[in-house]
Amino acid sequence: MVIDLKAAPVTQDIDGQRRVEIMKFLSACGGITLVIGEHNEFDNYICRFNCDEYVNTRGDLNWLKWEPWYQGGIFNSVFCFDVIEHLINPGLFLKRLARFITNETNVYITFPYRHNVKYWSSTHFQEYDLDRFKTLVELCGYQIIREQHVILHRPWRFYLGFRPLMRLLFNKYHYNLYLLRLK
Repeated sequence: MVIDLKAAPVTQDIDGQRRVEIMKFLSACGGITLVIGEHNEFDNYICRFNCDEYVNTRGDLNWLKWEPWYQGGIFNSVFCFDVIEHLINPGLFLKRLARFITNETNVYITFPYRHNVKYWSSTHFQEYDLDRFKTLVELCGYQIIREQHVILHRPWRFYLGFRPLMRLLFNKYHYNLYLLRLK
């Protein structure tokens, strides 16, 4: 399936660039896809082109009480876009996720690279560098099939004004995309 990047709900800001990178990273997903988190416009767009059917999760992802809306068994794909850094215990989440997938299921996880401490976000309970994420994945019984690391660029107007050179050199937005499967 070819995704029409021109028709995607995308802007030229960081969020728009992130969405384009996700769309380029995905493979076609047949069957039923589990989308982690609440329903949004971007998930709807992606799933329209990549999935036969998709469902979202319900419940608090930080505890064992979350579940898919669909109770029909195993999922062919899982989309977990920009969620894992917001979880208090991502290991518990990944262990619970294993109940709904097989070693053939493609699990797509994306997250920003760990920021410098002064740029840390109060909504991110976990900040990952590459080694830390790989350790988490291995401890939870997953393997990395494919990974991609990109630098997203802010719009040119972000570099206007006071200290534009410092922003250009030190405030890059690194973004990570992973395809995982159970071992």
